[in-house]
Amino acid sequence: MNPEGLLSFPDEVPSFKTKMTEPIRAAGLSAAERLKLLKSANYNVFSLSSADVSIDFLTDSGTGAMSQEQWSAMMLGDESYAGATSFAKFEAAFRRITGLEFVLPAHQGRAAERTLFEGLASLGVLTPDSIIASNALFDTTMGWGTHFARCVNLYCDAFDAGHAFEADFKGNLGLNRLKALVGENPGKVKVVMLTITNNTGGGQPASMQNIRELSGYCRQNGILFFFDAARFAENAFFIKDREPGYAEKPIKEIVLEMFSYVDGATFSAKKDARANIGGAVLFSSRHEGLFFACRPSVIRNEGLFTYGGMAGRDMEAIAQGIDETTEYPYLKNRIGQVQLLHALLEKQGIPVLKPSGGHAVYIDAREYLKAVPEAEYRADTLALFLYAVGGVRAVAIGNMMYAEKDGAGRITKPASSEFLRMAVPRNVYSLEHVLYVAGVFKKVHAAREGLSYGIEVVGTFRNDHFDHFDCKSKLVDEGNFAAAVAHAVAAKPALDAAERVRLEVPK
Repeated sequence: MNPEGLLSFPDEVPSFKTKMTEPIRAAGLSAAERLKLLKSANYNVFSLSSADVSIDFLTDSGTGAMSQEQWSAMMLGDESYAGATSFAKFEAAFRRITGLEFVLPAHQGRAAERTLFEGLASLGVLTPDSIIASNALFDTTMGWGTHFARCVNLYCDAFDAGHAFEADFKGNLGLNRLKALVGENPGKVKVVMLTITNNTGGGQPASMQNIRELSGYCRQNGILFFFDAARFAENAFFIKDREPGYAEKPIKEIVLEMFSYVDGATFSAKKDARANIGGAVLFSSRHEGLFFACRPSVIRNEGLFTYGGMAGRDMEAIAQGIDETTEYPYLKNRIGQVQLLHALLEKQGIPVLKPSGGHAVYIDAREYLKAVPEAEYRADTLALFLYAVGGVRAVAIGNMMYAEKDGAGRITKPASSEFLRMAVPRNVYSLEHVLYVAGVFKKVHAAREGLSYGIEVVGTFRNDHFDHFDCKSKLVDEGNFAAAVAHAVAAKPALDAAERVRLEVPK
């Protein structure tokens, strides 16, 4: 931080400049209009039209801006059904970046998850009484995993210490907890899947030491070890930035070491390949049999195993993007923007998860909205409140996704954490957009204590880890919510020019 409290200007040029703009048409909506839109959307932010959203931090999946090289590469797309040259480039790029030999395409990450789990089940590796262990499976991974096995999340001690506890690698899987799980369930833990970075756990990275130790333990005990590698490059950035011995190593070298420890990986190209669609399942040279066991799933669900539900032009964009995303200047700029937003919210006293993660800022809604009952979904309520006040869309990562619930959506056992996640799309928003979001939170912060009620689920509830995408809810007390929104809107205006200059922004 600048000791004088003045804005610190960067001493390095950003890694990109803007060539095209897209209008934000929702900028003129009033809070009253947004309240009506929330009601029409059954109080589910996934059901809002993007045309009614001013700043969209719902997800960083497929929402980023591609580079000019990626757009150029798309013109070379080979749309042949079988044996497309674009797949050859796609395959070669994954082999070069990860060092893994076998590559199956998929149209996105959850399709890759389905392909992997169906293949493992076809070989008898996964059965209803087997266990998939993870640092934390994300929503769709948990949803698919529970179709085939029992899923157990094993956070590390540093993560369990709370949002304010500072640790470099809060995304680690607790190795001692894994050993205890294996000891209590002899022969049943079949797969360990490490999510890098740990999305459910606040976008926090896993260390190379944790990856190495997990690999050794899994091989000793006959357990398959996979990455959910959607944000592998961001994880590598944190290893370079925080782990002893890696500061001088290029990102690509760190990535190769990371993948040398696993049996394979699922991959969403909508994150760390900077593409709008696409994914893959990867296997090491030791697992040719598993590769061929998974191919029928691609044929049944995705198309042929040389396009996997993607157009050739998208495979071209991914092949280019996966190379660009493993360059340090890009990662420094991308993660730096997330760190800036984190610093601006922390300065206001908002309980953000520390330290800043790679792709998103996480707010501890359980701590932030204490007046709202636990049973009324605090993180989802905060997401609705944020949109109503300023048109900013974010997503709840907590009870709606992970709590144990009955068939009516009533919580029977709360999730271990209740976060509001603000996922920042890659190379989309400027400093002005980030400052606007910080200003909206200034208003939210001023009025949050008046928010005493949340939401309750109405209608059909499948209770299958996919409900949050389309479930219907209602406000427990519409009057209380509307009054809190009015209080926020009437609060002191968002960051004025003088405050912007006084902001303490990390270099």
